[in-house]
Amino acid sequence: MALIFTVDDDPDIRGLIKVLFEDRGHEVAVLENGKQCLDRLDENPAVVFLDVAMPVMDGIETLKTIKNSKSNLPVVMVTGIDDTDSVVKAMKFGAFDYIVKPFDELRLFSVLDKAVEQTALVGQVRYLQDELSRMQGVRTIVGASPAL
Repeated sequence: MALIFTVDDDPDIRGLIKVLFEDRGHEVAVLENGKQCLDRLDENPAVVFLDVAMPVMDGIETLKTIKNSKSNLPVVMVTGIDDTDSVVKAMKFGAFDYIVKPFDELRLFSVLDKAVEQTALVGQVRYLQDELSRMQGVRTIVGASPAL
C-alpha cells in the first residue's frame, strides 16, 4: 500500500512498528536517526514516524528540515517525552500528530490511516490541478484563433 518511514534509535521500537505496519500491508523502512531519514526522502514515503530524542540529529531538527522540503508530508512524532512544551514545539514545526510511548496500537493505526489518507488526497489534488492546467492550456490554444 504505502511506504512508511519509522525513525527511532531504539531497535525494539523500530522492529515493533515495522511488524505492525507490514501486517497492515505497508512497506516499512526502518531508520536509526534523522540523517538517515533525510538521506532517503527522495523515496517519497507516505508518512514518517519520528522519535524526538535521537543521536546524530534529533527529531525536531529532522521535522523542521522535512517540512522545509516536503511541507505536505505527514510527520508523526512517536516519543517517550510526554510534556506539553515538547508537544507544542513539534506541532508548531508542522508535526501531523504526537504519540507518547508506550503507545496504544489502535491509536497508532488510527493516526497511520489518517496520515496515509491525507497523503493520497494531496496527491489527488495535485493530479487534478495538473489536469485542469493542461485542459485550460489546450482550450486557450484552440480558443485563441480568430474565426475564418
